[in-house]
Amino acid sequence: MEVTVQASQLIERGDKSSRRVALAECDRDVAAASLVLRRSDILAASANAFRQSHG
Repeated sequence: MEVTVQASQLIERGDKSSRRVALAECDRDVAAASLVLRRSDILAASANAFRQSHG
């Protein structure tokens, strides 16, 4: 009987790991800023619609 087992793991060299983490954090920050802008757009549109309907 022969059994072969293989395991692999990514080993990042240099500062690749910290750069990858920094990029992910930037992506998160951009998404959060986009959410804030979208919320502001929705609030402004709601306020405008209210003003127009209550003229």
